[in-house]
Amino acid sequence: MNNILNDLLIIIPSYNSTEKDILKTFSGINDDYHVLVIDDGSDIPFEKVSGMIINKFKNLVIQRFVPNKGIELSLKSAVEIANELGYKYVARLDIGDYCSKDRFIKQYDFLEKNEDYVIVGSNVNYVDIDGNLISGFRSTLDDVNIRKKMCINNAFVHSSVMLRLKSVNEAGNYRDKYIACEDYDLFYRMLNLGKAYNLEEYLVYYTLSQNGISAEKKNKQITNRMRIIIENIRFKKNFTRSCLGIFRCFIELLIPRSLLKKFISIIK
Repeated sequence: MNNILNDLLIIIPSYNSTEKDILKTFSGINDDYHVLVIDDGSDIPFEKVSGMIINKFKNLVIQRFVPNKGIELSLKSAVEIANELGYKYVARLDIGDYCSKDRFIKQYDFLEKNEDYVIVGSNVNYVDIDGNLISGFRSTLDDVNIRKKMCINNAFVHSSVMLRLKSVNEAGNYRDKYIACEDYDLFYRMLNLGKAYNLEEYLVYYTLSQNGISAEKKNKQITNRMRIIIENIRFKKNFTRSCLGIFRCFIELLIPRSLLKKFISIIK
């Protein structure tokens, strides 16, 4: 247990989070883990909203940015802090999402035993704001099929991943080149450095917001996903599947969201 405490930093961005969501997220984290909260210009500072919830986390650091930097630059700064503090791995979690108590040790053990792997995620349960199960999301598991899936869409749920920090740095860290796709962009670059895997267990509970992502931001996300696919086309390796991924992006941009599921189910 001491090794994981010295090696792992859990990164949690926060912007105007509610006390209820903070409680939900921290309920799945052992109180001796090392946690970095990035308060990205919240109207009320994170520690004032969280109150006594975080008092028992003796290895918690809160970094507040004013004004708001955006998720992309916030995560980049978090990685830089992890480097300064000498961690080996970083794990992601978002406020409102939560995970099983054994999630981090299972992912840590996997990366410790498989040095050629740079990313490990897991299957995810989608829940509503009250924690009621909506559906399970079965991730693509093995490295070969993850690489195929990445040509179409992100093969990882961001809140579920643990990353080898050395490889994050070698890949160039998070960046704001592709707004709303900072994770997809980073993971694609990391796959040039090593293998990836998703654990078959459902270790993370991802909260689906009632409001959801705005149409404007959704279109930006789809456009940037398409740009990432184009940037990573390799004619001898993934040309055909990358073309399918680009076609899917066009479909998502052109067809009303109410009809999308019928088309997306064809191109996975």
